[in-house]
Amino acid sequence: MTSSLLHSIETTCPDPAEEPYTVCSRLKTTTNKHLFSADMLIVVTVISVYCFTSVQRKEYSEKLNKHSDNFRYRVEHLFTCELDGKEVKSVVDCMVKLKKVDAKGRVWPQEMIMEAQGGYLILNDIETKSELEAMPFGSILQSKAVLNSGVYNSVLTLTVQERSKRNHQVYMFQCEETGVSYISREPSLIS
Repeated sequence: MTSSLLHSIETTCPDPAEEPYTVCSRLKTTTNKHLFSADMLIVVTVISVYCFTSVQRKEYSEKLNKHSDNFRYRVEHLFTCELDGKEVKSVVDCMVKLKKVDAKGRVWPQEMIMEAQGGYLILNDIETKSELEAMPFGSILQSKAVLNSGVYNSVLTLTVQERSKRNHQVYMFQCEETGVSYISREPSLIS
């Protein structure tokens, strides 16, 4: 192949939505000085595959690296625990307290939607869609994934300092549908 033909092929990288035959016909018209043969079709196909994958790789990479301020997950609120600095000093103590309360049958999980909007973590009732809680991301001091902790196998804990409260609050959510390992990596939740 001549260098001008190679240049035409290199500059004719297809749009991911474009069909391969369109690429071939466009390449044929841009290289009308040259014979369009079966060998050329093979080269175009290889280049099309390369271009599709490189474009898709680039888009995927950009999507992963983009800081997303918006997310939406279905969770179950299990319990909110206050860190009093005496009996309950840490997330581990809160998990112990959750197990004790659960053993007495006093945990009533509430299904809700956890979403990020405009710098706030918003908790909405799943049925009525009403807002139950809204907290600025700046008030979230820590997010932690707790896996395989008894009955609750995928718990997200959020340690929050609310303006109106002296002590930190630890919100606990069961995240079975999406998985706590995934949710806890949300950039907005990482302190």
